[in-house]
Amino acid sequence: MAQKIKLAQILQQYTGDLETIEVEGSTVGECLNDLVIKYPEIKKWIFDPNDAPLVIVLLNKELILPGQMDKKVTRIDNIELVPLIAGG
Repeated sequence: MAQKIKLAQILQQYTGDLETIEVEGSTVGECLNDLVIKYPEIKKWIFDPNDAPLVIVLLNKELILPGQMDKKVTRIDNIELVPLIAGG
């Protein structure tokens, strides 16, 4: 099923400056995996070496934790990726 992922501006450089990417998947995890298949360079910015998310994943503005990647999505759902920012 077609699903859209909205990317934070810093991640758009890996998708040819596209803010919204159409992906295939019926779960949050499947959608993220399809994003990586379409844009392999983005993987190191959204997943660590153990495939845990390095970004904040939001589904309809609700935080999705690493153990919730199997959460079902529908065509009307909104997935957003927001990078974690450290400061000091």
